[in-house]
Amino acid sequence: DFYQEDLWSKLPAPWIQTLESASLEELGSWILQEKTRRVWPLSLLALRQLINSITVNRDPTKTTPFVCRSTEWRHSFLQQSTENVIPRDKRLDKFKNLFNRRVKDKKRHEIEKFSEIIAKCRHLSNATGVVDTGAGMGHLARELAYKYRIPIICIEQDRKLTDLAKKYDTVFGQQLKSHLAEFIGSPPQHLCAKIVDESCRGDELPSKFKRIFRDEFPTLQSTASNDDNGFGLIGLHPCGDLAARLLKFYAEQSDAKFISVVGCCYMKLTL
Repeated sequence: DFYQEDLWSKLPAPWIQTLESASLEELGSWILQEKTRRVWPLSLLALRQLINSITVNRDPTKTTPFVCRSTEWRHSFLQQSTENVIPRDKRLDKFKNLFNRRVKDKKRHEIEKFSEIIAKCRHLSNATGVVDTGAGMGHLARELAYKYRIPIICIEQDRKLTDLAKKYDTVFGQQLKSHLAEFIGSPPQHLCAKIVDESCRGDELPSKFKRIFRDEFPTLQSTASNDDNGFGLIGLHPCGDLAARLLKFYAEQSDAKFISVVGCCYMKLTL
């Protein structure tokens, strides 16, 4: 876009003049809010201050400065330790090698953190289960299904990835059983489909999700759980327009109780 749309020429003239004459060292110091001798345009300084004030804190040891006041209690809950409030099968902690197979370290870290947030969101919303969109090979889904015992449906439009996910589920279950013969858990359910089309409505999907939760998860049948409590929408790295369509789908569907997505490939956005 920078070249095709000639974005440089669209900047204010004082910005162009300053940025053309500034060295890389000066620009780096200015971005880091270090002292520089150059006099910067006031509007550029205002933009920097605005960006700093609305940027989400990326330091995991600190709390984020942006919390909606109407949900402050929920944010406080999400910051609490999972161990005390969310059921989790701690026996599986010693089988990290099974969960880590075919998963890079960075992705493993994301899955562990994201799954904890999802478990808490599901607890808060009392949703029957979770729908993972763009589920790929099911690494996140297995974490949620086995460690947190969350009924989960995986949506993936690539048939090859869906078939691989089913294969890995089978292998994972067999290997886990060899270590924990008494383990009982429901694997993820896989659906090769598009969750939403260009209309972003997908009106027929909620009833399909309810049927899968009702028919494929014995734990829901054997407890007082209500299969009409809706579902949570999640996605770890939904590509391009998928994240935007998920947000619209969530807004349209009363059965969608919460949404948690971490988008990617923003350069592919067209919505």
